[in-house]
Formats: sequence, structure tokens, C-alpha cells
Amino acid sequence: MSVTRVIHIIKSRGIYGFWKFLMTRIYRSSSENVYQKTSKSIASNKCLIGCTQEYDFSIIDKTNYKKAKYKRLIDSIDYGEIAEYIAGIERDSLLFLISNSDEQVLHTSFVQFRSRYKKLIQEDNHVPLIGNCWTDRNYRGKGFYPYTISAVADEMFRRNYQRVIVSCASDNIPSIKGIEKSDFELVNRIRSYILFNKFVIQLSTNKVRVTKKVFLF
Repeated sequence: MSVTRVIHIIKSRGIYGFWKFLMTRIYRSSSENVYQKTSKSIASNKCLIGCTQEYDFSIIDKTNYKKAKYKRLIDSIDYGEIAEYIAGIERDSLLFLISNSDEQVLHTSFVQFRSRYKKLIQEDNHVPLIGNCWTDRNYRGKGFYPYTISAVADEMFRRNYQRVIVSCASDNIPSIKGIEKSDFELVNRIRSYILFNKFVIQLSTNKVRVTKKVFLF
């Protein structure tokens, strides 16, 4: 674990939260819902955030992230383990960002391709994964999340990807509501038991089948 990551975890979770994080490296369990939207789906990127003229919607990648405006926006983001996601932009990650006229970041959603997390949800690296979605607490309830992930899917289809996925904890009701509002379809529920962050036993319910899987994570 890098020093930078340790600092960000302590900053976002505190000392006790960091200790709990370390304990999860020994043993943890998780339950994930995996949703998808395919290129055959009907485009449903409705104007969910009302008057969009009030906000700027940006797509930031490795070709433009050093531009002055985008650099200012990125440098102003400071929550959770954001530094690792931003580093991904230098490779192949995409950042979908909503800001206001004062260049205040109101929402972020990342698209990742290469990710260890995809092993946990049994997905391939070539499938765009929407993750690390965040909304400023003063702007929650305005529909930024469903609007953005719907826009992400439409953009990925324009780039000739046939399928886009997003996942969340099975008990994360606000995220589930936002995902369903964007017309993503539930395709898998996965229960994982992870030891030493290496060995995984999984129960995967995909429609009518249940599988057990043990692999090196």
C-alpha cells in the first residue's frame, strides 16, 4: 500500500476508519449488485437535473486533463481516495464531471477499464465500469447521479462499446434507485468471502443459476 493511499484513507476515514480498513485486508465479506446497459437499450438520457444550462458537463481523459480549466477542476477535488482514480486518467480512465459557473465540482463519475475490482464482480477489463460516483452533499437530490451514468452509457455506445456496467452494495438503496432510474438492468448478485485480500469464495446468482468460485484475487 502506497504512502499516498494511506494518507488519503486516514484523511477520509480517520484513524479508527483506517484501522477498520486494515482489518478488512485480513477478512471481509461483501454483497454486490451488478447492473448493465447495452447498446441495444433505448437511449434514456432524460434531462434529470432540470435546467442543465446552470451546469457544465465535462468528459476528462488523458488527452485533455492538463488543460487549464480541467486541471483547476481536478485539483479542487478532495474526497476519499480520489488521488488513485485521478492517476487512472493518465492511463485509460475517464472522468465525467458536473460543475457550476464558479468552477465548483458538484458531481464526479469515473469509467475504469483495468481494475482489480472487476475480478470480484466477474467482469472483463474491456467492459467500461462506472464507479467512484460522488455528489456534493449540498447538491444531492437533484438527479446528478442518474443523469451522469445515463450520459456515460450513451457516450460509451458512441465509442462503439456494446455494454456498460455499474455496481453497488446490495443494501445501498439510494444508489440502487439512481441506477434503476437510469434504466440499467440488474444482471448479477454476488456474495464474496475474502481472506487476506487474496482468496475468494463466491456465490454468484445470475438469473436462475448459482455458482461457487474460488480464485486468487
